[in-house]
Amino acid sequence: MISFFKDVINLGVNEGQLLFEQRKIRLVNIFALISAGLMLAFSMLNIVLGANSQALLILSGCLFIAFPTIYLNKVGRYQLARFIFLGLGLIFVDIVTFRAVFNFQNRHNEVFLVGYSTLIVVLMNNPLKSILFSFNVVSTLVMITLRQTIAGLPITSDTIMAYLNALVAFGCVYFFISIFKQELIRSVGKVEEFGEELQKQEKEILKQRDELFANRQLLRSTIDSLPVFISMIDMKGKYLIANSQYAKAFKMPISEIEGKHYSEILPESILKTHRLLINDGFKGIGREFDEIAEIDKQNVIHSLGKYIPVYDSRKEQIALAVYVVDVTKLKKTEAELVSLNETKNRLLSVISHDIRAPLNSLKGIINISGNITQENLSQFINKVNNRLTIVTFNLDNLLNWARGQMDGLNLSPEEININDLIIRNIEMMKDVSKKKKVEIIYSESSPLNVNADPESLNLVLRNILNNAIKFTPEGEKIHIRSFTENENMCIEVVDSGDGISEEIIEQLHSGVTALNSEEGTMGEKGTGLGLTLSMDLIIRNNGALKFKNSDKGTTVTIKIPLA
Repeated sequence: MISFFKDVINLGVNEGQLLFEQRKIRLVNIFALISAGLMLAFSMLNIVLGANSQALLILSGCLFIAFPTIYLNKVGRYQLARFIFLGLGLIFVDIVTFRAVFNFQNRHNEVFLVGYSTLIVVLMNNPLKSILFSFNVVSTLVMITLRQTIAGLPITSDTIMAYLNALVAFGCVYFFISIFKQELIRSVGKVEEFGEELQKQEKEILKQRDELFANRQLLRSTIDSLPVFISMIDMKGKYLIANSQYAKAFKMPISEIEGKHYSEILPESILKTHRLLINDGFKGIGREFDEIAEIDKQNVIHSLGKYIPVYDSRKEQIALAVYVVDVTKLKKTEAELVSLNETKNRLLSVISHDIRAPLNSLKGIINISGNITQENLSQFINKVNNRLTIVTFNLDNLLNWARGQMDGLNLSPEEININDLIIRNIEMMKDVSKKKKVEIIYSESSPLNVNADPESLNLVLRNILNNAIKFTPEGEKIHIRSFTENENMCIEVVDSGDGISEEIIEQLHSGVTALNSEEGTMGEKGTGLGLTLSMDLIIRNNGALKFKNSDKGTTVTIKIPLA
């Protein structure tokens, strides 16, 4: 029932109307409903009193005044609705009142006219307000006069006082209600202005919210595109913002990171050091860090970063920002550059001392060749020949290493007879081994072919033989044998030296660029490139190089796939 009356009261009210106009429409509907209720009540009362004609007259007011007023408001005929309600209503009240006077009923119905005048002042505007109000006043004065004359009573001072009382009552109603109405209109106007201002502020707030959202999206897009960890935590230690690097590293969405305490996100291995850094950051002390960070067992990075206090306009700290850069690749590159630089320095030293010296000796011999005897010249030539053999060998290693470092080695695999390869390299190293009185013994196998690049395999075997001669004491033996193992041909070189150190074997397998060259048993020097170059070339030929120490020397095994 309540919802029904609310719906009736709001008939004709639209969102586009002014607030005061909406109130006026609602008031007309309310007054029409109240009037209908009163008419129904009075008609029932008159029926009880036996005044059936009076009851019928009052009931007709519902049909011709109250209900049409509500209907006209519903269809948007607001001015007509007010005119019918007030104009016809005033005529209806006058008819009922004058009828009571003519029927000698002492009901004083003119009090309704005073009450009705309030509705005229509230709902109507000039000039209709003045016309209807004046008509109402005149009707009341006429009614007082008729009551006196019909009753055969003279116009006395009491009658005049009744006139004055009626005029004062109407005047009070007119002026007081008009003043109240004007104040109400002004208040409604202020409310509407305030509402408009609120709407402007709401639009501005929505605009700022949209701009803030767009800026946040831009910030999010920017920090997510950066290849660094970026985040900000509030003074309680909770993440205000974190970029996608955090999501990738910690394997959780950003929405689960933001709003959580840093101790819930960072693993314990990182918290050990960073809790102190964060505490200093909350005290306004920015801290840098350079560390190995273990995010999980499969994700270990070398991180470099800094905690930066964030302040507001009042210079009060409100947050702590942090950026972290993954410098793992840079550190690896730095280590490689350091290694290459060391290799470069070592090579320059080799070129300066071990290669330039024999060449200078040859130059000196050529310069004095005309002034020395043939016998002395032959001795010098033998010495220079030995040195040039070493220089040529070292230069060969240097050039192959340099070519591999600059543009790679272009291998051309083909079938190679392993016996011919070994015998040819033993012959090439014959002068060097004879000088140290080292005997090379080769146990030939049945002729087998391997699939490899002949130039690189020659270089590997020559380096292994040279190394074996270098560290084999004078008068000892080197044993070489070849055999098959699964799908590989194995060449085994066994010397009788002190053996290769485990440290050097480890360095060879770790891919070091060059080794620290050690002097041989007769002070022989090298470049430190022989074994590392051999390891690289064997791998490129799909083979392997193995080292094994024993009490009597080192066994080096070269494995190459069979053809």
